[in-house]
Amino acid sequence: KDVDELLLDFNVYNDCVIWWFVIILILTNTQTKSIWIIFNKVAELTPGNVAIELLDRYKHELTRFPAERLDEVAQNVVIGSQYPICAALRLSKWFIDIASYDVAREKIFEAISEGFVDAAFDYLDLIESDHMATIVLEVRSDIEGMNAIEMGLEFQLKKFVTNQRIERITTSIMNDFEFLRPVNKKEAFEIDPLSVQLVWRKMFYPQFYFTPLGTYVSEVFLYFTYLALFTFLSVQHIRVYDTMALSETIFWIFNVGYVLNEVQSIWTTGLKQYYSDAQNYFDTVISAIFVTSIVIRIYALASGPPCSDEPETEADCWHKGKLNTVFVVLWASASITLWLRIINFCALSHSLGPMVAMIFRMMGDIATFFTIMLILFVAFAMCLMFTLGDVLPDQFGNPASAAISLFLGLLGEVDFDSLEEAGEVISPGIFYFAYAVQLLYLVIGSLVLLNLLIAMMAKTFDTIEEDTISAIIFARYQLALDRDTSPCFMLPPLNVPAMAFMVVFYLIEGIINLFKRLMHCCCSLRGEVFMPFDFAVMLMPQFMKARKLELDEQILFENCNRFFLITTNRGPTKCKFLRYKPEIGDHYVRFYTEKGKGMKVSVMNSVEKKHQWQVDLYTLHKEGLVDLEQFDNIPVTAEFTHKAHQAMNEAERSDHKSPYWICGYCRGYVKGSKISLNRLGYDMNVSDLEMKIIKKVSPDICPNCYRVRLERKRWELIWEIISIRLYYYIVGPILTFLLFIYIGFGLLKDPSELGRAVDLVKSKIMSTKEEAEELMLDAVDTVTGDGDGDGDDDVNDDDMRSTDAIDQDQDHHNTHEHEHEHEQHNSSTPRASSTTTTSSSSCSKPSSFILDDEPYLPVLDEDKETIFDVTDDAPERDHDHDQHDSMAQCLQHEWAYSDESDDDDDEDDDGNVQDDDAYINDMDLIYCDFKGKTSVTVLQQALQQCKVACYAIQFYIQRHFVETFKALPTIYVHKEQEQEETDVNINTTSVH
Repeated sequence: KDVDELLLDFNVYNDCVIWWFVIILILTNTQTKSIWIIFNKVAELTPGNVAIELLDRYKHELTRFPAERLDEVAQNVVIGSQYPICAALRLSKWFIDIASYDVAREKIFEAISEGFVDAAFDYLDLIESDHMATIVLEVRSDIEGMNAIEMGLEFQLKKFVTNQRIERITTSIMNDFEFLRPVNKKEAFEIDPLSVQLVWRKMFYPQFYFTPLGTYVSEVFLYFTYLALFTFLSVQHIRVYDTMALSETIFWIFNVGYVLNEVQSIWTTGLKQYYSDAQNYFDTVISAIFVTSIVIRIYALASGPPCSDEPETEADCWHKGKLNTVFVVLWASASITLWLRIINFCALSHSLGPMVAMIFRMMGDIATFFTIMLILFVAFAMCLMFTLGDVLPDQFGNPASAAISLFLGLLGEVDFDSLEEAGEVISPGIFYFAYAVQLLYLVIGSLVLLNLLIAMMAKTFDTIEEDTISAIIFARYQLALDRDTSPCFMLPPLNVPAMAFMVVFYLIEGIINLFKRLMHCCCSLRGEVFMPFDFAVMLMPQFMKARKLELDEQILFENCNRFFLITTNRGPTKCKFLRYKPEIGDHYVRFYTEKGKGMKVSVMNSVEKKHQWQVDLYTLHKEGLVDLEQFDNIPVTAEFTHKAHQAMNEAERSDHKSPYWICGYCRGYVKGSKISLNRLGYDMNVSDLEMKIIKKVSPDICPNCYRVRLERKRWELIWEIISIRLYYYIVGPILTFLLFIYIGFGLLKDPSELGRAVDLVKSKIMSTKEEAEELMLDAVDTVTGDGDGDGDDDVNDDDMRSTDAIDQDQDHHNTHEHEHEHEQHNSSTPRASSTTTTSSSSCSKPSSFILDDEPYLPVLDEDKETIFDVTDDAPERDHDHDQHDSMAQCLQHEWAYSDESDDDDDEDDDGNVQDDDAYINDMDLIYCDFKGKTSVTVLQQALQQCKVACYAIQFYIQRHFVETFKALPTIYVHKEQEQEETDVNINTTSVH
């Protein structure tokens, strides 16, 4: 409190740099508790990105202070940051950097670093919804322009990456398209390991190619196709002066695509990001080799072999020529790199992935070993060259030959015989000295350094073996993030036809737009707005054309020109939205008849009828009066894309954010909205606290897929459209065929799995057949006048009664129900076993349902009535036995509707028949069982009408209350007798 009052008159936010400089200068001279308290408060008030920059600037000065004090300062930086998760992860990296050169306190700083990762998880755990957690993790912060997911990859924070919740999120990013949409919540955030079965399930979705899994599978397939063609040409022993065949021509065209793909990757991602992936080192070498090879090949074919036409010398000239030698060496080098590149595809495998990691890690150990060995080589090589160079010139005549001789000595090839022969021409002192030097070298090199290398490799193996799972998760994490944010361009070798189709696309679109513009000018339509032709809209797959209208001004009629439906007193009524009030979130709606004429309606049981209403769509949705899904899947048109491009071009010129953009995740044209986050929170039932935490980071999300804003250029979208079309027509069918063969062989090897697959196919066929039968029944009902297919009469919208009439009917309904219960209680010959009263838990007559076009009602035996009592002599009710006996007698009696029963039906004020069955207790259906043969469709209709699940809940609630009453010693529950004895007073309690 004192510190807050002290800093009240100072603008720490603007002058934070000066405050940090002064405080660190004071702490360098003297460290007091009060200065550290002020430092912590200033760190909290400083913006997070500025505070972390200052920590980096004063990194070396701060290392002289206690680790606990630095921990406190860093914690206050996280507290004051707008992006606390990103700040915690960045500070975790900061402490790792300090631990790398402060060796004395390395373990302390590493522990503090892990503590900040835990702090990030603690903050993330405040958000229970994985959908909202994904948005928070994807929002780019002001700390180096990265989000939390990118920081985990950039800073190699394996503890963050291998967290179970982060793994669920990255798995959804890898496998699923638009996983944040509420309609896909059942399939989202499930951990599913990479397997052939997973690819087989996912590849039948039309959006599969746009997922990281889809692009990865396509890349693997195309690369092996490319490698197969290369291997085919290698077997033919191509030489530089051979005539170029068609297969080789196709191969060089594919190589052009390979090189262009690498150039495009460097152009879009930059050199630093490009070479952050080890796979790109192979690609660079392969591209350089093939560019050089094709130049040499074309030059050799153009110039011809530089030799005579004599047959005996032509072959020798071809094979011994310099161009041919260079070409063969390059081709052989390409064979090594192309086949070794397959290792990168094994990184995601549970069995091969750790081995790949071990190989690359051991390469680092070998590099360290050779650094020490190089020093050893130079030292002993110079010694032996000076000592024996004049007598053994072949072995130690120069530094290179001396180094080779020493390296062979490590492998056990030591030529002591030559040394003994040289001993005859040199002095014994030099001989014994040289002999001792070689022995010392062998001891150090063979016994010490080689065993040290083996020990280093063994340690690396043990380290990776213990961390196998985290290595695989991290590799999958890296793959998912790299491919999720990158455009899904068709990979080589099919990128060459994709580029060709892209050129054709722009030619066709340009010609059509030129013709339209000429027609626009010639036909004197200059006053009208010119609408260009968008060829991309025609080529888009259907899922890319669909977009969502946010529940704000986007659904206004002048913006979308669409009518929507809201349920009023006349049923589903056509309407259009005229105006939106953003301050309260309400819309002004006008209602129309089917012919487009305005009409007055009442909304939400209101007595008043008006043409225009002010409504809240979320409130209407809760009441079941409006379906929010009708605002989804609005088709993208050329008019909308033209408006979007105009807004994006204007935003680019004025250097501000456009309300329109092309989403880099769902590949759709969208318009941003402030209520997209609120709508997702409403659909996912997110708490107010979570929404407050999420809104702190101010996410800008796509209204279609709810991913954080990621923009695409139009040329990138066109390239992706052409790429997915190539996948549909070429890659997809071949992949499906190959996987079908693989899955088929797998099923044949496992008969039990084959049986389960056959059963699954049968169940799907049967379910399809049942759905077809239901559709036929609905069609029959529609023809006969029952349009909803459930046997109930629909109410005509034009014949809806007024609110007063409905209230009168309800009063008449209550009176009639009371009279019916009294009549049923006093009747000596009831229509069924429904003699129970309101205080009994026995069956009474339920609502009728139809079985085989015959009305049946479940009935219980009258002798099964039981009295509930808490006294010792009162019989306890055996629910299981009683229920079994009751169910055995249910549905044994046909409820024939006689003329007498029809006469008992009353009519309300409007002449509608009031059926007595509508007022009988539906709880009796719990005690009933279906007897005899019934079709599945009829059984489904019966279960639908009975609502067995709801009644079961009511039954158990009723039983709970009965048991509660039985537990009280002063409450008795008896069956009410028809004729009570006058000398016995019984207090009854009604149990409902």
